[in-house]
Amino acid sequence: MVFYTYLILRIFEKLILELQKNKVGSRQLIINNNNQTGPLMKMLTNYLQILANIIHFNVEIPQAFKDYNNITGNSQTMLLVTTDYFLAENFHEGIIYVKMIYSIICPLFYGWIFLFISDQINNLQTLYFLLRVLNKIIYNEAVPTSCDLYLFCNYRTLSGIKWIQCDLAYQFDTPLHQQWIPYLTLLIIITGSIVPGIFIIYLTKFRNTLQKYDVRRQWGYLYLEYQPKAYYWEIIRIVNRELIMIAITFYQDNIVIKCTLLFIVQFTYLFINQIVLPFQTKNLNQLEQNSTLLCIFTLFAVLSLSLTSSFSTIVILSIIITNIYLLITFIQSLINGYLQSTEELMDKIKDIIREKLRTKLQQYPSLNSWLVNKGQRRKIVIERYKKIRKHLFGVIQRLSRIERQKFSQISPNCTNSDLQKPRDFTLILLRPQQILFTSSEYNTINDPFTNLIKKIKSKG
Repeated sequence: MVFYTYLILRIFEKLILELQKNKVGSRQLIINNNNQTGPLMKMLTNYLQILANIIHFNVEIPQAFKDYNNITGNSQTMLLVTTDYFLAENFHEGIIYVKMIYSIICPLFYGWIFLFISDQINNLQTLYFLLRVLNKIIYNEAVPTSCDLYLFCNYRTLSGIKWIQCDLAYQFDTPLHQQWIPYLTLLIIITGSIVPGIFIIYLTKFRNTLQKYDVRRQWGYLYLEYQPKAYYWEIIRIVNRELIMIAITFYQDNIVIKCTLLFIVQFTYLFINQIVLPFQTKNLNQLEQNSTLLCIFTLFAVLSLSLTSSFSTIVILSIIITNIYLLITFIQSLINGYLQSTEELMDKIKDIIREKLRTKLQQYPSLNSWLVNKGQRRKIVIERYKKIRKHLFGVIQRLSRIERQKFSQISPNCTNSDLQKPRDFTLILLRPQQILFTSSEYNTINDPFTNLIKKIKSKG
């Protein structure tokens, strides 16, 4: 979770500094389509959290698969697994409450230390740093924490004895637990309602000034990865996660009602996603929709396992195979994002390899495509783009003059009813960023050379 927080903040920090350097206005905001590592990390974490909750139902799924998704989807679980022995050695009485407090405090503590060292190296302002770290970590942990705290306050009756729902090894009606319930209730209200409410209030408050530097730096991780029209999408994500946690928590023992509510929540989220298309690229929108569809499929598969044991092996294999395939897709996209973020270093390595293996490359020309210097190619494309734009604007001006001359020659011989206005030639050029990507997932056009220019002629 600490690395995840560090990665998200660093990506948005670089983006904001680049926008400030280039003085990009609110209507000219350009997100680098290649650098989508941050949104992918958030999307993957959200998918794993939902999947971990779904497959943790009382069904016969291999425990190793459950544990893997529970640990990767919940950073608090990962933290407690790695430090469980330390806590058991040093705390004997009330260890369940120590674990709960430890899981809340440690992400803040480790995140502050890790990012403080990094920000001191870069000489960034400490106040902005503290606020950004606090906002990001609390935002990421608020919803899972509120669910875990609710399980502390709820119980399950087994053999006439009330047990704490989050850990059935401890009784619910002990004096120690009853003393903790008021404090846990207060934490539930803070993490489940107040904290998400603060993020929603601030996002709506600054909705008209989202592109200001201070606002982007403070709250950019909530909306910069989305299209300007979909700045509110993080609010929808928060509401979606809250509804999932409520359905899972309040209907813990009734799997049919729980699955039905989760299906309604996820299907509604998918439907809104397909209408809004919140992300900047087609690839990210497809990944988000595929992950939501897979969660719905896993939900139905888990429900079928709870109702009947027929074909259980096939259903379990389908759950594992489909989720592993999507996980590999996420990992592949993340690796591509990291490689693209280190493009300058990779170009230097390619240049060295190309110099040392020049004779081999002459024998095997197909290897040249793997050793292309993308930075130099980008400069060449931008220079050609400027030349083409300059030439075509000159052509448009000449065509407009010819049209006006024809109109002036014809107009004296025509009545007002037969008179037609001269045609206006409008030239729409794609930004050079849109023709730099060879991958079809980022490219919005098939052939950048044939589709570079689109002329719109007004009806005469």
